Amino acid sequence: MRTLQLSHIKKAIEIRANPAKATAMSKYLRDQFPFYGLQATAQGEALKEALQNREIPVGREFQALVNDLWNQPHREYHYMATTLMKRRKKSFTFEDLPFLENLIVSKSWWDTVDSIAPHGIAHALLTQPNQIPAQIQVWLDSENIWLQRVTLIWQLLRKAETDTQLLGHAIQSTLPSNEFFIQKAIGWALRQYAKTDPSWVLNYTATHDLPSLAKREALKHFN
Repeated sequence: MRTLQLSHIKKAIEIRANPAKATAMSKYLRDQFPFYGLQATAQGEALKEALQNREIPVGREFQALVNDLWNQPHREYHYMATTLMKRRKKSFTFEDLPFLENLIVSKSWWDTVDSIAPHGIAHALLTQPNQIPAQIQVWLDSENIWLQRVTLIWQLLRKAETDTQLLGHAIQSTLPSNEFFIQKAIGWALRQYAKTDPSWVLNYTATHDLPSLAKREALKHFN
């Protein structure tokens, strides 16, 4: 079977370009990136077409494909990359963190970061549990808001396996930040964990001085 390449994805995306929707999609992301105008359904159709009789590469070839997609200006390519990463998420190891970090800090915005963190980053970290606290601290100390956001949301899918000590440390470390995307992530992380342990979240929000945005987001489902 042939291997999926950038050219296959390009062809499938470009024939579905919808300029009428592209402007609004770009504006939604504050004009950070150009769009072809493919919404979620069209993106799925494009990837399905590109994958016909082809397989997703593995190892270095997979990372090369993701990097090729990431280097394209249009945001649909980045979405294709994160979708492919979800399909290969179980293959990520701690050694892949530099590759994943580069994706976090380049072409950065919430839409891609929020996909890579709980899927790629989470799987990579969990292959070396003893090294997780040190790595989280590196990101907290980085002064990069997207890496700091990762420390707050990488456990979103962990449910009862969430390390609340690590979550609490990440929250306390980022509390001084006035960044909207940090405060929003604090609230999101707490709101998500409240689905598993509402008592813990209620106690945490009652005993810690959280920014109003973070607290409002955290308690949204309790209102």
